Amino acid sequence: MRRARRRAFTLIELLVVVAIIAVLVGLLLPAVQKTREAAARTACTNNMKQIGIAMHNHHGTRGAFPTRSGTGPWLEQLRAYFEEDIAPDNHVLKILQCPTHPNAGRLYGTSYALTFYVALAERPNYTTAANDTAVINTRTRGVTVAEIGDGASNTAAVGERGPSPDLFWGWWGFPALLDTNMPVYSTPVYYTTSGTTAGSPPCPVPAVFGRASATDRCAFNAVNSPHPGGGNFVFADGHVGFLPFTVTRLLPDGSKSVLEALVSRSGGEQAVPE
Repeated sequence: MRRARRRAFTLIELLVVVAIIAVLVGLLLPAVQKTREAAARTACTNNMKQIGIAMHNHHGTRGAFPTRSGTGPWLEQLRAYFEEDIAPDNHVLKILQCPTHPNAGRLYGTSYALTFYVALAERPNYTTAANDTAVINTRTRGVTVAEIGDGASNTAAVGERGPSPDLFWGWWGFPALLDTNMPVYSTPVYYTTSGTTAGSPPCPVPAVFGRASATDRCAFNAVNSPHPGGGNFVFADGHVGFLPFTVTRLLPDGSKSVLEALVSRSGGEQAVPE
């Protein structure tokens, strides 16, 4: 009785199978990456919603939003209103981390934890322009909802911004304005070149809302986002909106960008994001 001979794969058939698997993997990986980013962006959005709730709980208790400085960083003032346990400054607070950013969850050395969310201003003159900030002001008393003439739902208060690549700037518990506050349009910049080595490309001036980076120092000069296409913003009424990078375009009268208009609290501009 003759046994049937098993037919082995030829080299060509094996190569075809390998090629098919490679194509399938190539199609699958982007889908997996998109799913991961969607989950991370959702977590980031939820964190910012909690910040918005904490701001309004502060307002309900103290009669105003937290101040930009004076009694400590605005995030320090909100700590009692976070659902997360109160922790020392060297503790990584999950609510202040954007999971999409490659530096999320890290410390500077062993001493300072980072924040990926900052209070917003139109331009760097924090202490001179009464209308320069959205919600968090430099006065002893913070701004009230009634003082937001453009409407709380039309005024952006908090945005995304990753720390500097060396993690030296961006500590949530540090009182310096630079660490927890950021203008959306800045002509004086903190870094003039993208890196520390000779020949590093110069940073663009003015610095405006753009893509985050864990290596390019220029990204730290303004608000930035690690999400594709744009970033999350907390508005003064507590809702979180996703704004595209194109909000850096100028208003029809050329006076300022759409994002600046959204950050001003009583500018009277009719800024409608795309």
